Amino acid sequence: MKKIILAILVTAFVTAQAYAFSGTVAFNGTMSQTTSKGVTTNHFTNPWVTQAGNTGDYAVVPGGVSTTMTDFSFTGNNTLTPTLTAPVIPQWTFTFGGVTYSFDLNVLTSAFSTGGSISESGTGIAHIDGQSAFATWSLDGTGRGFHFAATIHTTATPDGGSAVALLGIALTGIEVLRRKLRIG
Repeated sequence: MKKIILAILVTAFVTAQAYAFSGTVAFNGTMSQTTSKGVTTNHFTNPWVTQAGNTGDYAVVPGGVSTTMTDFSFTGNNTLTPTLTAPVIPQWTFTFGGVTYSFDLNVLTSAFSTGGSISESGTGIAHIDGQSAFATWSLDGTGRGFHFAATIHTTATPDGGSAVALLGIALTGIEVLRRKLRIG
């Protein structure tokens, strides 16, 4: 019984610590895109800068904060099923006021580009000094010859802890089943 209580307490603690913020942050910068043998790569010209008018927990971040973007590659450009060649950890990061902000791009959900425009979106995890939240990500831009002036938007949304709570319930169920099998 002690292990079951411990699993429930750990779940409650993690739920209180995770998914603690929300808001939207936007960036401006330039990038280029190349494609070779079915693999498309986004090349970011660093630094990018934050835009003014961020919301929620990002509202304290003014426009013009230097941000580092990480290049990434994917397959399936101009299809409904793009796939990252690897998660991008972090896709962007900056520090302002002694606080570090970052975003890990885990899934690319759409990717379309032509010689004159680019539009990509995805999901991942946003971080503010150790706190994490599920986030959506989008990149839009226009340009010539696959060189784009682009904007990235990241929106963090609190989960309310339901995913962590479900994990705790599952772990509790496994412990109960393990005890039953050991007794019988």
